Amino acid sequence: MGSIADITNELAVALFAAIDKHNVHFVAGTIPNDPPSMHKAVNALLHGSALLSHKGGIINFCNYETAKIFGKSIEEMLDMPSVELAPDVGSIRQDRERYLYQSLTEPITLQNARRWQWQPDGSKREIIIDATVFPYEYGGVISNAASIRFNGYYQP
Repeated sequence: MGSIADITNELAVALFAAIDKHNVHFVAGTIPNDPPSMHKAVNALLHGSALLSHKGGIINFCNYETAKIFGKSIEEMLDMPSVELAPDVGSIRQDRERYLYQSLTEPITLQNARRWQWQPDGSKREIIIDATVFPYEYGGVISNAASIRFNGYYQP
């Protein structure tokens, strides 16, 4: 078994391959002078558009933009059940299994999905996001990833 850094790089390479294959919206960010990883692919994902992935319903990768959108740190999000971040309005949460199953073969787009989000002051606001959920293969297993865009706060 490889090191954590090498395993993370392999996952990043797999995610980039799926992003390219499915033409998913993702913009790599500017990598700082003191990047957190020795691998370029990992740093490009960490500093790019909001992206997360999960395997078996558990988050195994998320980046800084995703952490900002959901109001959590990367450390808090890793190993979290992905259902905790699923939009919680309409039929999205109830139909989550169907969406995830379908997205194992083709990308699924969710538009203007809303979810309640805790704010730093302890209050709650409803955020609006778009997401493209798409399949990626890593270690012989097909899993889901999501490219997420923050659209703002819900105004009733």
